[in-house]
Amino acid sequence: MNAILLLMGLLVLSYIGSFLVTRRSVGSAGLPSGIEYTALGYLLGPHALGLIGPDDLKAFEPDELANDEYHPMDPAGSSPLVAWLASDEAQHVTGQVIRAIHDKIYLMQGWREAATISSDQRRWDATTLGTQIATDLFGTRAPGLR
Repeated sequence: MNAILLLMGLLVLSYIGSFLVTRRSVGSAGLPSGIEYTALGYLLGPHALGLIGPDDLKAFEPDELANDEYHPMDPAGSSPLVAWLASDEAQHVTGQVIRAIHDKIYLMQGWREAATISSDQRRWDATTLGTQIATDLFGTRAPGLR
């Protein structure tokens, strides 16, 4: 279900709830109060509609992963990139926008992705990341034999 349609539906239901609670016409009822939003959100929210299950609300704990196990929300996925950016090897990087999402690192050019590298659902290796970025993202290093 589209989230915007869901929110619009909840807004309409809150106006109807406001009308029923205040017993006034819709024009004079005004905006729904916070308590009405809370009640309708609880009664008709995504969890009540089955859009969010208990597994979706389960907390992720990076400490529970094995050392070689990959999880897209693990902070260890972006840590090697941060370490590389803080190193002397990245001193030429000034003003570029670099995104790290799941197992991919993107070099942005305006609003588009100019170049991408992927770790193929594995953790990044901090010792080789600089070479990969120089070769495949920035194109400042010849790839040589792979």
